[in-house]
Amino acid sequence: LMNYVADNNPAYPEHYQYILDRIDLDNYLDYVTMRIYTAVTDWPGNNIRVWNNTADDNLFRWAFRDNDEAMREPHFNAFVHATQESDLYWHHTELSIRLFKKLLQNSDFKEAFYQRFVLRVLDDFQPEVIHPMIDSITGMIGPVMAEHINRWQFPSSVEVWQQEINQLRSFVDERPCISLLQLVNFLNIQPQHYPLGVCDSLDILAQTYFTESNQIQMNIWPVPATDFINVSLDQYPGENLRMGIADVTGRLVFPMEEVNPNMFATVQFLTRGLSSGTYIMIAESNLGRSSRAFVVGARY
Repeated sequence: LMNYVADNNPAYPEHYQYILDRIDLDNYLDYVTMRIYTAVTDWPGNNIRVWNNTADDNLFRWAFRDNDEAMREPHFNAFVHATQESDLYWHHTELSIRLFKKLLQNSDFKEAFYQRFVLRVLDDFQPEVIHPMIDSITGMIGPVMAEHINRWQFPSSVEVWQQEINQLRSFVDERPCISLLQLVNFLNIQPQHYPLGVCDSLDILAQTYFTESNQIQMNIWPVPATDFINVSLDQYPGENLRMGIADVTGRLVFPMEEVNPNMFATVQFLTRGLSSGTYIMIAESNLGRSSRAFVVGARY
């Protein structure tokens, strides 16, 4: 498989399909996402384990293992680290970075990786999810840590162990926003696709960004939407009114465009091309910005 990847460009559908027929794509997306998010420094030139079951579907899958060099530096750019030959942290050969780097040449894979990474960051990797896990594990091993140190002399003291726990907590707090900024830069997603700001998208998910300007008050229907969504304004919204729709990551799925509705007039957006899920209607003018969440329902 790696020889095939070396000799063929996955940007072409037939070569991309050849690879998809031989790997568990869901497993691979989660594997790379987890490795990059946790900022593992001794990978991908080390600690790679791949397996397949010839008695089952015979697809290659990746095992997530040996992560002692992870979750240390929240600003570490693991995207670049995973796609460049380097001897800075570990010897990364061209072979070790080949599959991920070449798959990124395919637009479908690039979008799938983007979506999977954002999904994990905004859901599974949020501080309110990870901190209780840290609390649970430290609660179990904390009472015997002094005995452990006395026997093995590592770490050097309970205080040093606690400092490392605090380092983990800082990583958990800082990494979501930093990794999303790195993702957007790495994939060369232009700033205009994130009108709310990349890091503000974390607040969107927590529904802390759904506030309205007193001058731009929107009514939205039907909810859930299927083929279209209507927006009406209850009062004069100000000059240079622009409206658009973003997904829950803050990325525009409908670009911000200038509209000129009269008061009580309706603006309609076609949503039949959107996947089911939560979206944000954005309106901004010289008087301020408003955003309202709405749902696109499943179509049967």
